[in-house]
Amino acid sequence: NDKQTRTVIGVILLFLVLAITLAFGLLVLRAFYQKLFPSKMYDIFLCHHKAGAGVLCRWLKSKLLQQSKGQAKVFLDSDELEGLADIGDIVKSQSE
Repeated sequence: NDKQTRTVIGVILLFLVLAITLAFGLLVLRAFYQKLFPSKMYDIFLCHHKAGAGVLCRWLKSKLLQQSKGQAKVFLDSDELEGLADIGDIVKSQSE
């Protein structure tokens, strides 16, 4: 009976160690994947003419965020005034 109890405890501990090792391995693989294939910074890119559609774009951004329950990452050029020199790169590499 004592030998049987030790065997059961050994099997349980073995599965626990294997589960922890598997979980750690999956976390490492996920980290490598994210490093190799980084996600885009923005899902949606909005750009507008200053005089013509500023209010419309701001309203559209708020509706998009509302529809996605805040999950969508929306770039609105007037929100990112300090980075307008890099706007071409943002469109090319950081938006879907």
